[in-house]
Amino acid sequence: MSLEDLADQKPKPGPVIICLDLERLIGAVTIEAWHPRDFKYINWVHPDKWDRLASTLSVAWRVLGERKTHFAAAWESDDPHYLAHVTHDLYSRADYILGYNQKKADNQWCLDDWGEAGLYRPRPWKDIDLYTLMGKFAFESRSLDHSAQRLEVKRKNGHYSADVAKAAMAGDPRAQAKLARYNKGDIAATIALWERLRGLVHVPGLNAGLHYGDDKLRCAYCGHDELELCKSWASTGQTQYGMYECRKCHNFTKNASRKHSVSYRGVT
Repeated sequence: MSLEDLADQKPKPGPVIICLDLERLIGAVTIEAWHPRDFKYINWVHPDKWDRLASTLSVAWRVLGERKTHFAAAWESDDPHYLAHVTHDLYSRADYILGYNQKKADNQWCLDDWGEAGLYRPRPWKDIDLYTLMGKFAFESRSLDHSAQRLEVKRKNGHYSADVAKAAMAGDPRAQAKLARYNKGDIAATIALWERLRGLVHVPGLNAGLHYGDDKLRCAYCGHDELELCKSWASTGQTQYGMYECRKCHNFTKNASRKHSVSYRGVT
């Protein structure tokens, strides 16, 4: 298929945004020390000292715009790389990955799994990391549960338990069900927080309107095409643009109509 044929295909209705969250089976190490006070100086453990390496235990995800939250777990297959293939497929489908601290956690864990499974990097995606966005606030904590509580949206379904995770991997059906509820609950809380933040903070690199493939003026944050012209102008360091407010998410989008521009910045 040529690039021309690809361009002639019917465009998909908007971006594919997948909210994703991984749960891990905690690792265990043997630490040797001369005295209890020496533990505070230990910041690295040799690989030979690990009794059990940490590994991906489960993944929950939902495609934004759909109602169903999906779940997959390591105990569902005898293939040790089962979850690596699941996450690789999800990242390959997504235009944006929505998560909470996935840049420093889920993304790196997935990369570890893909490498061990002999997979190559999936097609490019962009991250919508709500943990980074919450750094714009001055709340007491940036945890998902506290952020949801302060912004009065749906909260997490309990807290992670290493004992439950180990029991689930060992085959305990009650622990497996509990872990699945917890993992899916993180997806519901993350999406609820995203819906609240979308009209409140700037998200670098997000342009939802780009993925509709039409000529309509669309909101960069939600892709909605009902925008209201503002009476004020958006100003950069050198140019003023027309500005629209989205009637759905209340974000602002500037257009290409320039009111005034200068070729240099004034000296102060």
